[in-house]
Amino acid sequence: GIDVSLLAPKDEKFSKFFSKESIPCHNLFYSNLKINFFFNLFTLINLYFKIRKVQPDKILVFTIKINILVSLICYFSEYKLINNITGLGSSMINSKFMKLIVVTLLKFSLKKSSMIFFQNNDDKNFFIENNIVNENKTKVIRYFGVNINKYKYSPLPDRDKDLTFIYFGRLIKDKGIFELVDAIKIVKKTYPKTKFKIIGDIDYNNPGYIKKELIN
Repeated sequence: GIDVSLLAPKDEKFSKFFSKESIPCHNLFYSNLKINFFFNLFTLINLYFKIRKVQPDKILVFTIKINILVSLICYFSEYKLINNITGLGSSMINSKFMKLIVVTLLKFSLKKSSMIFFQNNDDKNFFIENNIVNENKTKVIRYFGVNINKYKYSPLPDRDKDLTFIYFGRLIKDKGIFELVDAIKIVKKTYPKTKFKIIGDIDYNNPGYIKKELIN
């Protein structure tokens, strides 16, 4: 009995899927990579009018930038907001200055949130320890990743067994590519027949992208 509308950048594949499910999709002018002030201001205005058009009872948001922008809109309105923090983003990892700006904006914008969901305890604790959110409004939900209670570590039964591991993901520093390569070197010393494959695009739009020459 709940009506759901989606607001996101246009994607032909997913737009067709949701259209078949009779879920309205509203195209958002947005890029998660742009840090230009005027671009983000335009995105904020675009968000405001899209939300105003839909007139939702509740809003559920994802990604750090959208969390901040929509939270700013909800701060000055009566929309009920639920934030979902899926990660802290590259800006929090690579730049102290950007981290200060993001933390300041989050402290202000999340004050009127009804609930803030986190996908791991580290992010939740970071937000609480930095006085960004009230702990009473936070909850850790089932998150992406490997369930280490179900898939427990076990040593290889045969050192000479020919195993292949595959990494899927973008080739950026924040994904831990360099740590993966270090781990591969350690594993290969003990299990020389083990193979590793890395499959993913070079994300040139991300400041942490790895140059093709270095990959080669």
